[in-house]
Amino acid sequence: MFLIYFLLLHCRGKIQVSVKNDEFNEWREHLLENNTYMMHNFNVMRNDLQFKACDHVYRMLFTSGTTLKHKEFPDIPELQYDFKKFSDILADNLRSDLLIEIIGAFDKLIFSNTQANMKKVIFSMKDFCGDVITCTLWEAHTTKFFNYYNNQPISEPMIILLAHARVKKGQGK
Repeated sequence: MFLIYFLLLHCRGKIQVSVKNDEFNEWREHLLENNTYMMHNFNVMRNDLQFKACDHVYRMLFTSGTTLKHKEFPDIPELQYDFKKFSDILADNLRSDLLIEIIGAFDKLIFSNTQANMKKVIFSMKDFCGDVITCTLWEAHTTKFFNYYNNQPISEPMIILLAHARVKKGQGK
């Protein structure tokens, strides 16, 4: 399933909204980034997905009868992040099923493979406390990373913000 995320005004929180893969292209034309909509005729289900974008107990599911109407909600902030501390990641103090947001400075390139059919880059990031974590990006994210990385002036630090990141236990050290 493809995931879309909405803010609920009356709950002041996030809820996950799902669209079935085979219906995604139909909805893709109607849902524009940075726009807000009033949604009708959807299913409410338990948020029991393997990886969750938010910890709300329920999620909303588009159905064939779902309708959307564009509506302005000026009180909703355009971007809202809940950055996790690297120290919490390193101490394994996070839920393994909840996707997170992190921000840090690029530290060093560890591995890259941009030629194979499975593109991949591994790099480390450092936070303001000096804690270091290792991150992996795949496919299109690898290409975006290298397009920026190769054009970044060496003298300027590269700040990386990862949204909807999955935390996976490290292997080895």
